Amino acid sequence: MEKSINRVILFVFIVFSPVPGRTEILRLPPVQLKPRFTPSFELLSGIAGWFDFHHYTTQAENDNFSQDSEMGILFTLFSSENVSFQALTREIIQNQVNYFVHSSLGFYLRALLTDLRLTATLNAELFFIKAGFRHDCKHDIDRFLGRNAVHDTLFLGIDSKRFDLPWGKTAFFSGFKAGFIGEINLPYIFQEVKPEPDKSRISFSIKSIILGHKDYGSVFFNGKVSVIQRKTEGTAVYPVISPAIDWLIQSGYRTPGKDRSLVLYYQNEYITDPWVSNNSVPVHLSSIGVLIAVGK
Repeated sequence: MEKSINRVILFVFIVFSPVPGRTEILRLPPVQLKPRFTPSFELLSGIAGWFDFHHYTTQAENDNFSQDSEMGILFTLFSSENVSFQALTREIIQNQVNYFVHSSLGFYLRALLTDLRLTATLNAELFFIKAGFRHDCKHDIDRFLGRNAVHDTLFLGIDSKRFDLPWGKTAFFSGFKAGFIGEINLPYIFQEVKPEPDKSRISFSIKSIILGHKDYGSVFFNGKVSVIQRKTEGTAVYPVISPAIDWLIQSGYRTPGKDRSLVLYYQNEYITDPWVSNNSVPVHLSSIGVLIAVGK
């Protein structure tokens, strides 16, 4: 059975390898989500969860982004020595600046984002090959002139395994891994909302440990850049930027531990289409965040 699954994943990789991907604002926080592999075939072999909260420091320049709160769960539905099949679900609550309460911590709900993914991962010698399906949507809260974005996509990617470099004879080390992923939009299904301009996206990402220690935690740096294609006709969004480049950087500190961790981080990003309204305006955002992760 395992050989058959391997052949299916390799077939998907060969068929979809020339396919580019789609843009998205549902960037993951600095949570460590890894495929889980087991010596033999196992059902429901792992579960991990996280809570993330970050506060935007650029509220004076853009009052649509004040705070984001996120909860997510990653289920390993089945696994073996070379194959992992996982399901991910995330819910993100976006707040805008609250002008009704004279406090920078006053919450004013703006939108709810949902992110659902099914991912099959093949364990190769030096890297992981992953392919799957993703559904994401954004729904405005108590708004009538907003934008309800809905996307269904297929994705394909390659992630290198982490390479660690020891610091001489000490217990300190540095680490690095890179990833490449493409996504493509499926034909539009939901007729009750207006078609989105997103067509495809190709992204390159790096995740690095600048300085790490098994007992003291690690200082990290993550980066991601995306090249985006959008359609300019048949959509209510205007203006449409295509091709476009989005980018993201994250840096911070992660406490030690495999089954639980606390992360304090800084994030800086540029988004050419933030999904706020049909009048699309690029945003440059900075934020500070805290993340709590448990599970394996």
